[in-house]
Amino acid sequence: MSLHPAFLFIGSEQACVQKAREILRNTLCKKQGCTECVDCSLIEEKKHYLLLWLTPDNYYTLSQIEVVFKVLAFALQPNEHFFIVFERADLFNQATANSLLKVLEEPPRGYHFILLAQRAEGILPTIWSRCLVEVLSYQESQDKHPLYRYFTSYTYKDAGDFTKELDRHKTLERDMSVLLDQLAAFWHQRMLLCYESGNEQESNTAYALESLVHEARRHAPLPGSAKIFLKNLYLSFFKLVANQST
Repeated sequence: MSLHPAFLFIGSEQACVQKAREILRNTLCKKQGCTECVDCSLIEEKKHYLLLWLTPDNYYTLSQIEVVFKVLAFALQPNEHFFIVFERADLFNQATANSLLKVLEEPPRGYHFILLAQRAEGILPTIWSRCLVEVLSYQESQDKHPLYRYFTSYTYKDAGDFTKELDRHKTLERDMSVLLDQLAAFWHQRMLLCYESGNEQESNTAYALESLVHEARRHAPLPGSAKIFLKNLYLSFFKLVANQST
């Protein structure tokens, strides 16, 4: 079987994971992806012995990448295939991405990489150029971040729930870019709809909120400060709406 050394799938988390599992089943299942055998079950659980599936807590670290090189040191049997999956590949930084460039382009015999990303903007050009890229359909209704609703309606009664929701999330830094992208898209669309309907005041408010989100995107939080960052953004929404209403 001839497989590309590295795949990059961009789309919703669900669509990317499904695409990765499809390739894994078609390659590792002796019945070409039956979905019912032991191999397929282990692939579904991300525990197959010919699979290393990595998911970062926040951003990828060099220590996580070291695990990959330890795996690559083992020679495979003839016609054997081993897959290394990077979930949220848009969370590589310059150092972790650079450490992988050579093996992405020329991995040891039988090894393949599958990179999954929700944001094309987060993929470095050096990574992009070494992969077979496919942009998957984005099922927007199924992929809203849990904090999304608190920034698309502005009522003080939600403030307590917002704080509790913040405390429940352990991957705020990792998810920040996705959340802000979704909010920017929402307020841009709201601005256009209000403008077309002739509601100038609401259109101006939506434009101001979109600008606020874009400003937040340019000033990403420092490590460990994502919770404070989002609390401040949440309060800024209320202040801006209040000022627009006067």
